[in-house]
Amino acid sequence: MPEAEARSEFWPAVEDLVPGKFEPTPMGRAFAVETVLPLEEQAAGVPLGGFLQVPIHLLTAACGSLPGGASLRFLGATRAERATAPLPGLPGDLSPSQAVFLDTETTGLAGGTGTLAFLVGLGWFEPCDGQPSAFVLRQYFVRDYPEEPAVLAALTRLWRPGWLLVTFNGLRFDWPLLETRWALNRMRPPSPAGHLDVLRAARRLWRGRVGSCALSNLEAALLGLRREVDVPSYLIPSLYFDYLRRRDASALPAVFAHNRQDILTMVALATLAGRRLQAPLAADTDATELAALGRTLLALGRHEEGLACLRAAIRACSPEGEGSHGLRPRLPAPTPASEPRGFGPSASTTRTLPLPTPARSDAGATGACGRADGLRRRLVAELGWALKRLGRWAEAVELWQSRLGQARPELEAFVELAKYWEHRAGDLEAARQLVLGALKHLEAGALGLDAGQEAAARRALGQRLARLERRLGRLQAAPLHRAG
Repeated sequence: MPEAEARSEFWPAVEDLVPGKFEPTPMGRAFAVETVLPLEEQAAGVPLGGFLQVPIHLLTAACGSLPGGASLRFLGATRAERATAPLPGLPGDLSPSQAVFLDTETTGLAGGTGTLAFLVGLGWFEPCDGQPSAFVLRQYFVRDYPEEPAVLAALTRLWRPGWLLVTFNGLRFDWPLLETRWALNRMRPPSPAGHLDVLRAARRLWRGRVGSCALSNLEAALLGLRREVDVPSYLIPSLYFDYLRRRDASALPAVFAHNRQDILTMVALATLAGRRLQAPLAADTDATELAALGRTLLALGRHEEGLACLRAAIRACSPEGEGSHGLRPRLPAPTPASEPRGFGPSASTTRTLPLPTPARSDAGATGACGRADGLRRRLVAELGWALKRLGRWAEAVELWQSRLGQARPELEAFVELAKYWEHRAGDLEAARQLVLGALKHLEAGALGLDAGQEAAARRALGQRLARLERRLGRLQAAPLHRAG
């Protein structure tokens, strides 16, 4: 009797501890454990059937994942084109019911040919009369290395055409690893209709709010789930190697439970992300998440919703009583961008801008108030950039003017307004006034900059002022030449 079989006589086998069955395949038998859950079953407080209501095209695009491995960042478009482009598309008939959730437990995190996926879990919505009726979770376990081809063959046979793959970090780890294992066993991997990596959506939406986007941290911070009895992920490879050496399967039920919970958490997080993207202002959330939603929706071409999220984020971190300060200020309206550009002397001498009076800036606020003020300033700047990229000049100028009316005006507002009056409205004198105002505030120490920032700003403003004065000088000299 081989040594491994002799040792197994003293320990329970995995099939004795985990209720499963053997599936016949052309490559041998594969051990599988199947769990069928109703759609009303709660996964970390979220019904499994809730995923069927999410906007799958929006969610998949937010994850940066499209058929053929393309993504929002690598579509060959410029940033401006991505900001104004419509949603990139998946097959028009794609439905949330086509999602298949996949998670693996492996012998290591290094990947490559030496890493084995010994437990592969899949979860999908099983149809009945054309409608999803239950959530099926099936786990395939490699009891020993010679059984890997049978497990891979079972996965290939199970795979359905049109399935949309959903993973957590699967674009970089799980799916490439499985493709490598199929290739090593001279098998052709299945082709999903698309790949939705929930980790990418989580990083876009929640990194600023929760910090670490590890699955355990996300489920605790966003879903309120804390696993009381669980196997730490870093211990799972050693538990499997110990099982191979001793044939003691007593620790494996906890590994199966860990894998099963990972898939259920994935469903809950994907549902939560889809709901946030579908109705970004409906949930009670903080300024950081609202800002992340705004950035994501802007990148996906949902401009009005993205701008609304950024404005809501600014209100959420503004001091009480300020209301929508910095969003809709009551200041003179700018010259429309469509108005004829005037570069003559009359056009440059008829406008007087309401510039603030310089006052030395005190030390920045500290603690939570200081952080909130810093976040609000960054978000207002971000809103201005978004309006500028979208060509909504009247709103952008109104926003920049409001930033000059703050207790501590911002250098960027001076610069952006100077650019607008010079290049868009053609009012060189107005642009010159703004540059002189910025220099005056800079000399008074009213912009809250350190010494290095002040020196760099002084150089840039000096160069801009010199150029404006040269252009004004040429315009004033032009009538004299024509009269001569």
